Amino acid sequence: MLGSTKNAEVYCDQKSREYYQRTIEAESRGNETEYAIYNSLHAMYFDMSVWLNHYSELREKEIAKVPYTEGDGYDENGNLIYDTWYCPNCNKAYELEYEEYKRCPECGQLIDWVEYYHVEKEDFI
Repeated sequence: MLGSTKNAEVYCDQKSREYYQRTIEAESRGNETEYAIYNSLHAMYFDMSVWLNHYSELREKEIAKVPYTEGDGYDENGNLIYDTWYCPNCNKAYELEYEEYKRCPECGQLIDWVEYYHVEKEDFI
């Protein structure tokens, strides 16, 4: 059994490429039976590779990440006022304190506000 989704993805990609090459070779020899078999195997491994890649991306978005912030003004004590946050996955900008979503509306990335504000999880819920 393969150890991780990434390993499975790489394996399926390699098999897809291998069967694609065999499909071309079978076609050049005029062997319709081999062509059909290898073409089906190529399509199956290609689809699995695409699905595993998509699954990996979805799993990655379930790991909460701290947003990037940006400020453009200063308070009376000279401290920078942060007013914009950016999704750590897609870099979409949102207004801090007005648009604090649990997930980025653009890409679905889980946002870690608990770490950002350095508070206990119960204080934020």
